[in-house]
Amino acid sequence: KQWYQRRVAITAGESQGPSDDNYGDRGHDMGRGSGPGRPRRGDRNMDRGRDGPRGDMGPGPGGPPAVLMVHGLDSTMNPNRLFNLFCMYGDVNKVKFLMTKKGIAMVEMKNSRGADNVLNHLNRIKVLGSQMSISPSKHREVVIYNNNAPGILEDGSENVQVFINSRFLRYSTEKRAAK
Repeated sequence: KQWYQRRVAITAGESQGPSDDNYGDRGHDMGRGSGPGRPRRGDRNMDRGRDGPRGDMGPGPGGPPAVLMVHGLDSTMNPNRLFNLFCMYGDVNKVKFLMTKKGIAMVEMKNSRGADNVLNHLNRIKVLGSQMSISPSKHREVVIYNNNAPGILEDGSENVQVFINSRFLRYSTEKRAAK
């Protein structure tokens, strides 16, 4: 009965606060699986956590780190350029270009909210003349091996970059995210 009253109030135009979208206590899984309470990938409201559209930008409602696979990258793309593109939609922890497969990178976002934003806004766009396609990865984190020397990309930059303590992270606090 409670959900029905809320539904009637919403259709009548009354505001119910930040939980108008009916995502009140539902978690995120970046579109994996299906069932009640799980938004599908591409759903515009899937980036809303339990605190509404702005919510807590930390790892709480946004979830643990999420890894994205990025395909179709131009040969002039490097970790810094990819960071500059992705950091507009969420905090980026690490970027790793695969040396065995050209034009493919793994990007670890701070939480699934940022990964959802990237999927919704950057998937299938043209960057530097190449169409970039983004998908969730099966990996839980981007692993960097200390015993191997970093690979060198065509532009002379290293194939792995860590941005966890970068001063350019926009969503590390509510105050910085509001700017």
